[in-house]
Amino acid sequence: VEVETGNHVPKITNYAKILLEEGVVEYGCIILNKEGFKEAVTKLLASGVNGPINTSNILVSLPEEKVFSHRITIPKEKIKDSGYIKETAKDFIPIELDQAVFDYKAVYEDSSGKNLILNFVAAQKSVAEPLIAILKEIQLNVIEINVNINCLIKSFHNSLNQGEGAFLLVNLELERDLLAINSVNDNITKIVSGGKREEITNKLKTLLSLPSNEEVQQWLIKVKKGEAVTEDQKTNIKNSFKPYLDDLSDKIHQLMMATQAQEPIEIKTIYLTGMLSALPGVEEVISNLLPEIPIKKTVQFAEIPAEMEGDILEGIGLCINGSLPNDKNNFNLLPETKKEEINLAKISPKLKIFSAILASLLMALTIMAGINTARSYLNYRISSQEVAILNTQALNPYTTQIAKARKEMEQSNSQILSLVADSIPASYIMQDLNAYNRNGVTMVNINYIDHTSGETSTVNLRAKTITRQETEKFVAELENSKLYLNVESPLSNLVGKGERFISINLTVDKTSVNQAFENQLRAETKSPGLPSAPSGLPKPKTETIINEEGNDV
Repeated sequence: VEVETGNHVPKITNYAKILLEEGVVEYGCIILNKEGFKEAVTKLLASGVNGPINTSNILVSLPEEKVFSHRITIPKEKIKDSGYIKETAKDFIPIELDQAVFDYKAVYEDSSGKNLILNFVAAQKSVAEPLIAILKEIQLNVIEINVNINCLIKSFHNSLNQGEGAFLLVNLELERDLLAINSVNDNITKIVSGGKREEITNKLKTLLSLPSNEEVQQWLIKVKKGEAVTEDQKTNIKNSFKPYLDDLSDKIHQLMMATQAQEPIEIKTIYLTGMLSALPGVEEVISNLLPEIPIKKTVQFAEIPAEMEGDILEGIGLCINGSLPNDKNNFNLLPETKKEEINLAKISPKLKIFSAILASLLMALTIMAGINTARSYLNYRISSQEVAILNTQALNPYTTQIAKARKEMEQSNSQILSLVADSIPASYIMQDLNAYNRNGVTMVNINYIDHTSGETSTVNLRAKTITRQETEKFVAELENSKLYLNVESPLSNLVGKGERFISINLTVDKTSVNQAFENQLRAETKSPGLPSAPSGLPKPKTETIINEEGNDV
């Protein structure tokens, strides 16, 4: 996708897509069949809809599941506990990365608004360099490699491919009773509506006689796909959720009024996203507010930026195609009559002179003239700055609450990341898994999920192996380890020939891990030196070399 930055949103100037040919893709994975891959990319670059694609500045985006990443969920009440954060972060900082190409850290809220998620992402040279080398052989100037750019590019590509232009994303969350109008990535506006997702889900469970939240979600997906829903169900749900639908209607109306106050948005298409947007009545509300604009339903969320994915899945989202006004942060929300009052209130020079003459001739009216002048002067001081203040008040209490919350969040996020940066990677699990990085096996992605209420943790592991034999050996070693209660290795890990990415789910026995860690610390205290290798794994190889002076090195 060839993109140039405009005033409002990035604009696609050229794009192309091809199906990768046999020999490049095997069982859903891109393999580095050098000649096949070069041929496919060369064909792609030559087949742009507006001629060959410009290759002077190339951004390479690796999907997050193909890079080394960790996530940690921290309850919001713990964010001021620096000791807790530093101790917890030890489990999630990658150690001994193979010269990371990039290192990305982020902090964001989960969909409930009750927790913060720390996300650490890094790409290892051994994963990224072969791809970069091939691209350079085709004379592509790679200026940056990063993660998650693909989400944004994919959204531009989807919009262009459907002939709809850039989109404005409006996401209606269901956790906070606030209205937020803010810009993200220059083309996303977020609106937060009141309501409780958990309450809505429980209400649906009762109305539909479904026993679990998962079944509620499945039912909503079926509705979203347009599968049969009885009229009785529709009517029952519409009546039960009328207060929420009224609130939804009000919030969308406020958003549209605010964004169109200065310059109308040209809306071409509305995309309904999020499971709860499948509720009967939601589409009707939007159709009434924005008649004659086609509405499309989707259950595909790849085009949504990753940091908003949780919100989209849980809430009701609208993707509205169009563009924001030139100055999208300066919506004039004052009614015209108020502006006229302000203009009329400005005192003229003639009135000043006339007031002065009256004051000198009629001493009895001096006090009255002074009061009038003071009032007029105060009105005269109502400037564009004060208009801006009134504009802000027009959205109160929403914008002030959001601004305050955002400032507090930015401060706490900055504090958390600084604490994490100072933390020493000391997780025994991370040391254990890192020890498997050897010839034939490269750790790519480790997501460590700590179940604080139980005796186990879960590790979602992704690695690159060079042969099926190395895969079998790797899985066998994990199964023989005392640290893992369960090792789930799908049969797909053994399909195909040569290099492949494999996925493994591990259940970790926290008691065994803690005991092993204590044993290691005791051993290191008794005999300082290199850290001992985790139990059940090959010990680090050592080699004695004699230098020219005859001394051991």
